[in-house]
Amino acid sequence: MSINSRDKGATGEREFARLLHEHLGVKLVRNLEQSRSGGYDLEAEGKDPTAEALGRFAIECKRYAATTPGSIAKWWGQAVQQAHDAERIPALAYRADRQEWRVTLPLSVLDSETFGDWQGIEWTAALSVPAFCTLIRERAKP
Repeated sequence: MSINSRDKGATGEREFARLLHEHLGVKLVRNLEQSRSGGYDLEAEGKDPTAEALGRFAIECKRYAATTPGSIAKWWGQAVQQAHDAERIPALAYRADRQEWRVTLPLSVLDSETFGDWQGIEWTAALSVPAFCTLIRERAKP
């Protein structure tokens, strides 16, 4: 990975973290283990219910000039593996230039009784950031 792509990745992670903070009030920090051990990118800080709900996810961020179904499927595979290793739920956040952020999640997050497979991209839902944040807020309710 070149320095420029690493910088762009870090900038994308900070951008997404700021966006979620604006919507949820939860601070996300960069996972320092990501470069050493290939882990996911962002972790939620805090012990309130919203931070704990968000903390169940291993968030992988991708920021590229363009996205394709093939690149999203490849990134999803990476997110699934990292989440599996961390015993968390995979969440792939990505944004192409001049596009809005999208968050891809397993369908099982929306309906765990019907959908159980996280592996294939065909078993996912891509949500807008406001929809993802609504899901997190709903999961945080007692």
